[in-house]
Amino acid sequence: MKKLVFALTLIAFTMSASAVLAAGGDGNRDSLRQAWKEVQAQEKKQAAAEKAAAEKAKASSSETKSKNER
Repeated sequence: MKKLVFALTLIAFTMSASAVLAAGGDGNRDSLRQAWKEVQAQEKKQAAAEKAAAEKAKASSSETKSKNER
């Protein structure tokens, strides 16, 4: 009985693996690549926003210094 259950389980896993391979199996990889590209784009946007904020803060502190020197 145990051998039968083991054999059926083995066949079930083998069939599902072959079905995935027959379907291409790249769906997960493609979705991961797309998600990674979205993360990178979001990080670029965030870095650009931080850079702009730093430049704006630097410019405003320069204006304050120049006004104090007059």
